[in-house]
Amino acid sequence: MIARRLFVAFSGCKFLANLHRLGFETFGHVIDESYDLEPDFDTRMHMAFEQVRYLCSVPQQQILDKIGPVLEHNHNLIMTTDWTTFASNNIKEKINRVLADTAT
Repeated sequence: MIARRLFVAFSGCKFLANLHRLGFETFGHVIDESYDLEPDFDTRMHMAFEQVRYLCSVPQQQILDKIGPVLEHNHNLIMTTDWTTFASNNIKEKINRVLADTAT
C-alpha cells in the first residue's frame, strides 16, 4: 500500500475485511474479492489466484484507470496515521475490557 500497488491478498480468511475495518479500501470494484470470506485455505488460495489470472488478462491501462483513487487513499491513510498510538489504544481497550469482565 505504501508503494501504491494493486494487490490480491494470499492470506488468512477475512484479511480484506480487517483492512476495511481499519479504513483501507481494496479492489472489489475491479476483482472478485469473495475469496476473502472463504474459510477453506486451499479454496481461498485458488480463488485468489484466479483473480491474478483475471488481472493478467485485462489491458493494464484499464485496471490502472480504475484503481488510482484507492491507491492514493491507502497510501495517504498508511502514511498519515499514527499506528503506534492506534495499536496502543487498541491494547489498552482490550486490557480494560478484560479487567472489567474479571471484576464482575
